[in-house]
Amino acid sequence: MLIKTEGIVLKTTKYSESSVIVSIFTRETGLKSYIVSGIRSTKNKSKGNIFQPLQILELDYYYHPSKSIYRIKEYRPAHIYSHLYSDIISQSIAVFSLEAVSKCIVEHEVNLALYDYFRQFLIDIESQKINLKTAPQYLLLQLCKLLGFQPYSDSTYEEKPYFNFEAGTFENQISFQQITLDRKETLLFYRFLNHEIPTFNKEERLKVIEILLIYLKVHIPHFKNFTSLEILKQILNG
Repeated sequence: MLIKTEGIVLKTTKYSESSVIVSIFTRETGLKSYIVSGIRSTKNKSKGNIFQPLQILELDYYYHPSKSIYRIKEYRPAHIYSHLYSDIISQSIAVFSLEAVSKCIVEHEVNLALYDYFRQFLIDIESQKINLKTAPQYLLLQLCKLLGFQPYSDSTYEEKPYFNFEAGTFENQISFQQITLDRKETLLFYRFLNHEIPTFNKEERLKVIEILLIYLKVHIPHFKNFTSLEILKQILNG
């Protein structure tokens, strides 16, 4: 059966002298792996860039229920970046977002809302239609929302000055059995959730990223440490 869909390239791995295995988060069929033959040959080397991570492609591929790796019949750009790969700040945020989204995806599971959000996020990062200083924080918060465990506050900080990671709520006392933020970090997180981040300094913005990553780790078992986090910190601190 021939499937037509759109997808975002997450990872490309060398398979042979001229072929690659490409992991693509597709809109209609979820995360899939594809073998692309001949793309690394001298004749087709220029086409290899189309399978760089972050590329948005239109795909026609052959689906068979007994297979785990599929063959692509046709592929073409669905969006062409003008400078995402050359702007160090935009690229660093995009790579960070790629790693974050990759850790949230369950293989074969379709998530239209997540796909559409991630696609638009990449385009907005390149065009800088959103604030790059706060984009990583809001990306992580949106992932929490789309996956069903958005942090929730039903009171003021003075009433409930401790954030419980496992419950995803603010509480009036610290929990010693569960992971809880102290009062100072809870106040920072509370202010972030109430849209005060434009007033934050660099250290506070980075702390919010760290808090959100811990929160995601608590709720997603396979959400491991980030390889792109330190690079992002250096860029945002520059």
